[in-house]
This record gives sequence, C-alpha cells and structure tokens, in this order.
Amino acid sequence: MNFFDNDGPVFQFLSKICDIVIINLLFVICCLPVFTIGASISAMNYSTQSMIYDKGGGIAKTFFKGFKDNFKQSTLYFIPALLIMASLVYEYIFLVPQSGVSSQFSGVLIFFLMILLVCFSAYVFQLLVRYRNGLKNHIKNAVLLTFGKLPRTIMLFAFSALPLILFLLFPIQFIKSGIFWLAAGFSLMSFLSSRTLKPVFEELENEEK
Repeated sequence: MNFFDNDGPVFQFLSKICDIVIINLLFVICCLPVFTIGASISAMNYSTQSMIYDKGGGIAKTFFKGFKDNFKQSTLYFIPALLIMASLVYEYIFLVPQSGVSSQFSGVLIFFLMILLVCFSAYVFQLLVRYRNGLKNHIKNAVLLTFGKLPRTIMLFAFSALPLILFLLFPIQFIKSGIFWLAAGFSLMSFLSSRTLKPVFEELENEEK
C-alpha cells in the first residue's frame, strides 16, 4: 500500500487535520454573536462526531446542519448555564473573600459546582447532537453519565476546560498561543472529547439493542 494514496494513512491524517482547522474556523466565526455560542459548540461536536464515525459529507455542510438542527436546544441550555457559571464566578471572586471564617468552605463548594457544571455541559452538548431527546432528558442523562463514567468524565473535563485552565494559570503563554486556538485548538478538544465518549455511546446503544 502506498502511504500517500488517497486511502493511505498520510493522506487520511492530513485530511483530518484540514477538517479540524475548517471546523475550528467555522466555530470561531459562528461564536461572534455570543448568543450563538451554544449552537456553535453543538455544530462543532456534530462535525467531530461525524469525523469519528466516518459519516462522510462536506465538513462545512455537516457543521451548518449541526448548527441548524440543534440551535434551539443548544441555546435554551447555553444561556441559563452561562448565567449560572457567571454567578458562580462572581461569588468565587468577589463574595467568597468577604465571607470571613467560612470563606474556605464556600470557595471549595463553589469551585466544585463550577467543575460539575462544566462536566454536565460537556455531556449535554455531546448528547444532544447524538440523540433525539428532550432537553430535560439530556440534562438528566448528563448528570448520570458524569458520575457513572467518572474516568471518562475526568478526561472530558480536561478537554473541555483546558483553554480556560491555561488562560487562568498561564495567561501570557495562552495569549501567545492564541493563533493555535483560533486555527484548530477548540475543534481539536472537541474531537478528543468525541473520541473519548465514543465507547460510552456504543455501550449505551448496545444495551438498548
């Protein structure tokens, strides 16, 4: 087999890299109105899941299909989740330091809630592009998977929160690496998240069969 054939490993690898870059650029552009961030996350996950399951089709067409099909549920989830996260961050930064003796406990509790919200959200945005279901059921299943698949949850959290963690811990280095995140970083994290959850979804689907 020629490694540089259309079906060869080199061509397939380069093709996936190009797809990841295209998905990332579309994601960044579609996030600009802000209220579309939820739909953009879903479209990105839909595209990376399509890559992993080899569904074929043009990557841009796949992205916008995922954006359109999941816009309502994604937006209905994203806006409340964003407000809750903003409230937790505000409390953690401004209110916890003023809470005196209980500040340490309050800080740990709020930090733990922020981690949980990221985990729930990561599962929700993966579930709603994989299955046709009500938003309440997606949230319930996300909670069950968060605690029921803990090793996968830890990996999912790492991929989902990595940009924020890097920004908080190494802000200067993160800004310097901004071109990476604008070119491919977010969609690469989505690809790794989708790959992480593939065995979980296959297990669930086999149980249903």
